[in-house]
Amino acid sequence: MKKLLLIIISLALIFLFSLRIREDLQTYRLLTDEVKSLEQTKSNIEQEKEKAEQLLEKEKQEEVLEQATRLMLGLKKSGEEVIMVLPTKDSSDVSGYQNSTSSNSFPEKSFNSFFSKISQIWYNLIEKLKK
Repeated sequence: MKKLLLIIISLALIFLFSLRIREDLQTYRLLTDEVKSLEQTKSNIEQEKEKAEQLLEKEKQEEVLEQATRLMLGLKKSGEEVIMVLPTKDSSDVSGYQNSTSSNSFPEKSFNSFFSKISQIWYNLIEKLKK
């Protein structure tokens, strides 16, 4: 009789522990599935963050290019006022132009000077964008 009671109690305990283990196993599976889902969500968010950072960087580069282009070409947006400050001419430059006898030499000098300044600004802009 004692042995039968001991066997029944042992079986009842084993049954209760197996139910508890089964519940814990289900909870474990649910939690592992949730962890996988959260990891996927995290990777998606990180990808979106990288895309947003790239767009922000591209936007900054476009803004810098726009400003440089507007400065080089003297363009303006509607409602803006543009004030251009021209450098003063040195007396040595003026005398050099005055001594020139060819009518074509002055436009060539100013034309070459203009493009050399634009090319210098362009190279400076490229250097800034590389940084």
